[in-house]
Amino acid sequence: EAAAEYCLAIDGFDESGARVRQLEALYGYGIALARLGETTDAIDALEDVSRSNDATFRADATSLLADLLRSTGRFDEAADAAEDFLARFNDHDARAAVAAIAVECRQRTGKSQRAIRLFPEHRSQLRSSPMHDERATLFAGMASTDRNPDRAIDLFRGLASDSSDPVIREQARWRLGTTLLAAGRASEAVDALLEAVEQASEATREHAAFSLGSALRASGAAAG
Repeated sequence: EAAAEYCLAIDGFDESGARVRQLEALYGYGIALARLGETTDAIDALEDVSRSNDATFRADATSLLADLLRSTGRFDEAADAAEDFLARFNDHDARAAVAAIAVECRQRTGKSQRAIRLFPEHRSQLRSSPMHDERATLFAGMASTDRNPDRAIDLFRGLASDSSDPVIREQARWRLGTTLLAAGRASEAVDALLEAVEQASEATREHAAFSLGSALRASGAAAG
C-alpha cells in the first residue's frame, strides 16, 4: 500500500515539475520496495535518487543502495556506491557501516589492494565495525607475506579457522594457500587451496582454483 502511494506521488510531482519532491517520493518508494523484498526495483529507485544533486535524501539513498547491492551479490557496484558515499558525505552517521561495506566488497571481488588502501583511510570509522580487529589481522598478514611469511601464515591460518566473518575466512584460506606456495611449502599449499576452492564463493573461486593449479604443479615437480 505504501509503495503504491509513493508511486502515485512520484507521478503527481513529475507532472507538476516539483523535482525535489519527486525525488523524496522516489526515495520513500525505494524504501517501501526494499521492505517488501522487491530488491531489484528498490535498487533502481535508489540509484535515481543517489545520482541526483537535487535529492534531499541523497546520502541516505546512497548508503541503502550500497547495502542492497551487497545483499544481492553485486559487490563491485556496492563498493562503488559505498566509496561514492564516503567521498561525498563526511559527517553522516552511516559512515562506519558504509566503510565496512566498501572494504568487504573490495575483498569479495579480489581487489585486496584497494581494500588495504581503504582500511587505514577510514580506520576511525571502521573501529566501530564488529569485524575491525579481524580485518586488521587479515591486512597485517597480507603486508607480511614478503618480509615475514611465517607470521603471515600463522595469521591467515588462525583467521581461516576462527573468524566469525565468512568473507574474512574465505580470504584467509586463499591467502594461506598462496603464501605457503610462495614459501616453497607446496604440499601444504595444495591442502589449504583445496579447502579454499571447496569453500569459495563465486567471486573468488576462479582465483583460488588458479592458485590450486599452480600448487599442484609445484607439488608434482617437487615430488619428481
